[in-house]
Amino acid sequence: MKLPIKLHQRLDSGTAIGRRRRWTAEAKPAAGPIYLRTETGGVQRDYCLSEQDRVSLLEAVPAAAPIVSFSDQDRCLLVPPTAFRRTVARTIARSFGETTRHIRARRDTAVFATPASRLQGLEQPVMPGVAVLHALLKTRRPTQLPAVVGFAVGDPQDTLLIQFVLDEAGQLDRLQVVPRISQDSIARTLRSFASGAKIAIKGADRELSDAQVMIFTSEELRGALARVPAYPRTGDVVGIPSTTVRWLAQAAAGAACCALIAWSGWQAWQVKRLSQQLAVSQAMVAHSLDAIRTLARTRFDAFTALASIDSTPALARAARLVVPGGHVDIQIDRERGMTLTTHVPLGDDPRQVRLPAPLGAPCHEAPPAITSTLSEIDLTYACPTVSDAALGAMFRARR
Repeated sequence: MKLPIKLHQRLDSGTAIGRRRRWTAEAKPAAGPIYLRTETGGVQRDYCLSEQDRVSLLEAVPAAAPIVSFSDQDRCLLVPPTAFRRTVARTIARSFGETTRHIRARRDTAVFATPASRLQGLEQPVMPGVAVLHALLKTRRPTQLPAVVGFAVGDPQDTLLIQFVLDEAGQLDRLQVVPRISQDSIARTLRSFASGAKIAIKGADRELSDAQVMIFTSEELRGALARVPAYPRTGDVVGIPSTTVRWLAQAAAGAACCALIAWSGWQAWQVKRLSQQLAVSQAMVAHSLDAIRTLARTRFDAFTALASIDSTPALARAARLVVPGGHVDIQIDRERGMTLTTHVPLGDDPRQVRLPAPLGAPCHEAPPAITSTLSEIDLTYACPTVSDAALGAMFRARR
């Protein structure tokens, strides 16, 4: 289609936009028909752009067919390239004042948003046409701002003209859609649109410089459309897409389930191990009880000797400690040993008191103590009882 203005037929693959992964305008052109939806002033129309570059008005877009939306409710907002998701979400909320759906290229300054109510009940994915235009302007743009930019698609005698104002800040605004326009009327329509936006277009009526007017073709629309994403179906949670939040929640739940299963398995293994140890201990106790019962029945004298304490050594030591008029207290314990306390009367003349000879090793003598009535001297000795080894030897001897 030849127009009185310069339309760009190719894109520069060496530009920054050509190297972007998601927003590449040099990608493989979209094949098949393209469905366009225009909406200005509350009036909505659907068009089909065929591969033969013909535009036809539709009553409805086929189900599941992607829609390229050119609506005054599609907005391009500029944010810092390093802005966080939450900051972007707040900026969009202030601009719209209602729930929205938006897309944003990584490290780009442009965010494209639309009210969520527009997308409710739609089976088709909706892509913002302003994002397609933004991608093309990344490769080539007017040198004088403000300027008029847009698309002219269709047959030379039946062209669909979509035009925007590109202001000094790089913002796309003031959408106007002109259907069924002929080639001879495009320049005049563009100049009239620019005049309404207070943009002074230089040059003759039918010669518009691309320094102030840049209109892209169907071929460029197809090329840029191939990598422009559709609006998300779901919203954000604190600036994070709800699909991502849902995936993270599912991943966290899965990890928690795996951890719970692992912990349950470890606990089951611990219970099994403790049960085995308990069974072994119970078997050992039962075996020991059987051995004790057998010993009690067959070797009663040896069993009683093993279970009792021999008092003979204690009595022998007590006999060595007893003095005339005194007495000896004996306490015997298998663990703490034996304690012998001899009570020596003082009499009328303490100088005539005779103390018993010390027991010596292995007994230990405590310091002498005088009773509170000054009538006796108490001498205490701590001696060991028969050792377990000696008892074992005694038991073996009696067997």
